[in-house]
Amino acid sequence: PRSTLFPYTTLFRSDSVTQKVYNTYGLNYKELSGFLNKTKLLVREIADINQVDATVSARVKTPYRIHVKEKIAGKGQDQKDTLYGVDTIGIKVVCKTEECFYSMTNEIRRALDDKKLGNWKISKIKKISSGITYFNLKEIKGNGNLEMQFVTKQADDLREINFAHWSYEISRQTGRKQKFDKVED
Repeated sequence: PRSTLFPYTTLFRSDSVTQKVYNTYGLNYKELSGFLNKTKLLVREIADINQVDATVSARVKTPYRIHVKEKIAGKGQDQKDTLYGVDTIGIKVVCKTEECFYSMTNEIRRALDDKKLGNWKISKIKKISSGITYFNLKEIKGNGNLEMQFVTKQADDLREINFAHWSYEISRQTGRKQKFDKVED
């Protein structure tokens, strides 16, 4: 049954999610996109100054994806007025080489310490595997979260292959073509 395969595909009210985004960041969706774009440009500038060969992209999760994240997190997260622990906004940095990858993660740490990227501090660093590291950033005075992904080109290509395989397998098993969210460059 559909509920077993897709347990989080329920009707929801996007206005409640957009209100939570505002309560969390103090910005509406359009303003949040503008803020994220400025932050992306600052990260791009750091890469250029340090001669890091990288692609920088950014995304704001859709209200539906935020709703699903809250349901997966459980524990009444969807009952709160703010988004706690939901990576609503994110920046992805794909570095051509491993050397550039390490250089970029160090330069971003330095920029955060110097407040060049605003009032964000690292709350957690997750090393997923060789060539994939996530920084979870928290606003110093606020509830907002920002996820920064640093990946080597090789690791990113492998993730794309795995993503395509996963999409194919689910489609094959259910007999239905699936669409999944992913960060676009």
